[in-house]
Order: sequence, then C-alpha cells, then structure tokens
Amino acid sequence: MRYGAVILAAGRSSRLAPANKLLLSLGNRPVVRHVALAALASGLDPVIAVTGQDREGIAAALTGLPVRVVDNRDYAQGLASSLRAGVAALAAEADAALVLLGDMPLIVPRHLQLLTDALARGKRYSIGIPTYAGRRGNPVLWSAEHFPRLLELNGDRGASVLFRELSDRILEVAMPDDAVLIDIDTEAAMETVRIRFEQAETPRSDHPQAAPTLSAS
Repeated sequence: MRYGAVILAAGRSSRLAPANKLLLSLGNRPVVRHVALAALASGLDPVIAVTGQDREGIAAALTGLPVRVVDNRDYAQGLASSLRAGVAALAAEADAALVLLGDMPLIVPRHLQLLTDALARGKRYSIGIPTYAGRRGNPVLWSAEHFPRLLELNGDRGASVLFRELSDRILEVAMPDDAVLIDIDTEAAMETVRIRFEQAETPRSDHPQAAPTLSAS
C-alpha cells in the first residue's frame, strides 16, 4: 500500500491570536515543521499541507521540505473544507492517508508506524485510530475506500462524524505514550509541549529524506 499524509494547517488559531500556534518556535523550528518532519521521516508520500489563513507563513515554515502546500480558500467554513482539499490532492497517489493536525508536534514516526503496521495486519479494518489509556486521539489513518465520504464532509467537526457509522471498520491502536492526545490550543498547552519536547531523549532531524517509504503487501 501507498501511504500519504494530510497535514491540516489552515486554522485561524483563534484561542492564541494574534499568534499563529503552528508558527510558534519549538526547538528552533516552527511547530508545523515538526509535524511535517515526522510524516516525512515515516516515509509517507505524498505529504500534503493544507493552508488557509496564513498560507505564506506556513509555506515559509516548510521551506526545503518535500511537502506539497495546498491552499484552502474555504478554510473559514470549517475543518471539513481543509480535509476535503487535502484528500483531493493525494487521492490519486495513495491507498491510504494519515490525517495529522498541524498543532501536534509531539507526534513522532513511531506513532505513525504503529498505525500503518496495525492496519496492514488487520485486513478487515480500514480506519486506524490511536489510543492512550482508552482515549482516542490523532492522527487518524483512512484507507482510500473512504476518500469519497471524506470528500463529502462539511462543517467544523472533521471526519469524526463518520466514526459511529463506520465503527465496524475501525481499528483502535494502543500507543506507548499520550502524544496522540496533546495538541496546542492554549498558552498552557504550548508550555506543556515545550517541557515534553525538552525532555525527549532523541533530537529531531531536519533531514527526513533518508527515511524509507512505507509499504505493505
């Protein structure tokens, strides 16, 4: 299977305004760049970043990375519009898509690999959701069979509205830590992420091109 990634990076960051949380510095890199690096280091291809309110800033934060920036002019309509834009951009090139939130920089390749490996083994499943201590988090892995449904979504709730209907297709994948639950919505959350990032044992590489491409038979 070919695994691609959609990074949702179009939001207005209203709770941290006027700052754009995706452009805040974390370890000398913008938050959104960490998310892109995790996707690239996992071998996901293509990697699509969906921008909206601050297209120029996000594009600049991703300079030098093999990430395709897709502008969502309808971002104000809600999260679903960005999801549609991202899925449309990779649908012809991927058999499955990992949908990542641009404000979850604690996500690292091992989280993404656990999802793709589990879904590859679980033949009757087509959606992979990470969990920690019984709570569902992000990113979510969607097989291509669901792309048409994702392209029909509207509003600001994203794809979670499909979870109940497609419950028998969902594989919950337990994670070794709570990074899949931690996003940046407030200054306090950003401080928590900074502390966690500084405590990480392995430094992040800014050269993901050496990573192998994910595939499964």
